[in-house]
Amino acid sequence: MNEALSFPRAIVMGTKVRLRNEACKDMRIREWRFSGIEKGKLVLFRPEGHILRVEFEDIDWKEQNKPKIED
Repeated sequence: MNEALSFPRAIVMGTKVRLRNEACKDMRIREWRFSGIEKGKLVLFRPEGHILRVEFEDIDWKEQNKPKIED
């Protein structure tokens, strides 16, 4: 991958993250929650009990770093 990744300086357990379109193409669920880092991979979870381990570049960090608009 040629483009530089912009990893958030601090990511809190439970933070919502979204998989990039190119990552895990067969997976329909795109939004997960951050659980931690294990053996160099991000550990993500879903409330239903699913766990997924992905590479840093599998997360859409551009979307993650967008400012949140409060209602």
